Amino acid sequence: MPTTDTSVPQDLPYALRGQRSVARIIEATLDLLRTQGPHRVTIDAVSAHSGVAKTTIYRHYQDRAEMLRAALTAAVQETAPEIPSDLPIRQQLLWMFDDTRRTVEEHAGRGMIAAVLADQDPEFTDLFREVTAAHRRTMIDVLDAAIDAEALPQGLDTDMTISTILGSYLAEVLRHGTVEEKWAERLLDTLWPDLTAK
Repeated sequence: MPTTDTSVPQDLPYALRGQRSVARIIEATLDLLRTQGPHRVTIDAVSAHSGVAKTTIYRHYQDRAEMLRAALTAAVQETAPEIPSDLPIRQQLLWMFDDTRRTVEEHAGRGMIAAVLADQDPEFTDLFREVTAAHRRTMIDVLDAAIDAEALPQGLDTDMTISTILGSYLAEVLRHGTVEEKWAERLLDTLWPDLTAK
């Protein structure tokens, strides 16, 4: 007997029911990623966690990889940085550093980051890097614009600067188990002399 999906009211129009079920699938996928890591994200697990029938999940996504891609894309779009371009470069950098902390803690979750670092699930790791490339590109664009405006030095290694931000955050977690609210300010104070050296 076919499984009836009871997670969404059946008297809603079909298109709206589809939107509701997709939202529940994505929410459940991200919640499992953040709390348990990608190795625990299966079609069965997402079905159980979301209350959406497996048959409904397969109507929206061909397989687990497609479901993961959709969830990661939704998360990245939700957290895409919109750095205020009218701020002085120091304030833009401070905003960007703090946004890194917020993104990891509130959206990616440490379970997801730990899984990528340990490469627990190579398929997920590749998807994560592919989908988050646009987020990283936005950060590099801010640095490039500041270089063009001569607010930052020519020849600044923007790729390494982004890695330094992420590395600092991860080091704080490893050393202290948490990252204090003033981490972004401390990091900027440390990097500022080199970032502005002519």
